[in-house]
Amino acid sequence: MTLKPSAFQACFEDWIKRISGIPTDGDLDIIAIDGKALRRSHDRAAGLGPLFLVSAWAVQRGISLGQLATA
Repeated sequence: MTLKPSAFQACFEDWIKRISGIPTDGDLDIIAIDGKALRRSHDRAAGLGPLFLVSAWAVQRGISLGQLATA
């Protein structure tokens, strides 16, 4: 509870940049965006549809940049 999310995110992003060798000279990486609907994640009885996820992957670095559940 004492950890500030924005401060943690800034430190984490800085750490990832240092260990992954992300270029700082403006050279661009390829970012793959992928969306999926998770099978059997729906609940028909409650009227809920499946869970949809969108993820981003840094291709050259081989690291996941994030994943987000969407409507």
